[in-house]
Amino acid sequence: MTPMKSTMNGLWRLMRSNALNISHNFSRHVIVEKRKPLGAENLHGLLHAIKNSYSISFLYEKYSGGDLRRRVVNPVALKESQHRWYLLAEDPKGGIVKSFGLDRLSGLEISNKKFEPVAYEAEKEYRHSFGIINGVESRPEKIVLSFTPREGKYIQSLPLHHSQKEILKTDKEWQFEYYLLPTHDFIMEVLSYGADVKVLEPESFRNKVLKQLQAALDRY
Repeated sequence: MTPMKSTMNGLWRLMRSNALNISHNFSRHVIVEKRKPLGAENLHGLLHAIKNSYSISFLYEKYSGGDLRRRVVNPVALKESQHRWYLLAEDPKGGIVKSFGLDRLSGLEISNKKFEPVAYEAEKEYRHSFGIINGVESRPEKIVLSFTPREGKYIQSLPLHHSQKEILKTDKEWQFEYYLLPTHDFIMEVLSYGADVKVLEPESFRNKVLKQLQAALDRY
């Protein structure tokens, strides 16, 4: 699936969800998630800019700290991750493609200035990633997780990643193998399963998860 097709599918899911949410005919029979990501109102404009190769500018605020700054970028693609939308765009100053959360983006302005197509394949760049962090400075590796039988059924029905493979199934555990980047996003996903999951390998990834668990305990 091409990046544009993937984007359009995600956009369609969002619009379809919104349509169901406001439709009186469905509201009594279909319950949809009430929590919606901020910034979705800019999806149409951003998609227009991407399709026509128009440079854009916007105000952006980092949650990690820093002042509100106006950024001028060349939009490349839109990516959905964990119920949030992100803009992938090239910074003309350094030629680096960065991600920008739409929930932190405001004051969008679409210029009439065209830019040369960016040699960046979003689908390829994120094929070994979980979430929005593409981990360009690390390499994908095999990760094996063990789930309780009950949780394993949920994981089987909705895989965590397209590389997921079932390697063991018993009445005590279900093991799944993945080939991806051991990024912070994936660590947070593993932690979300609490006592229903255990990292079997590699040891380096298991230690990262343990470190986060200990940090959480220390907060109590």
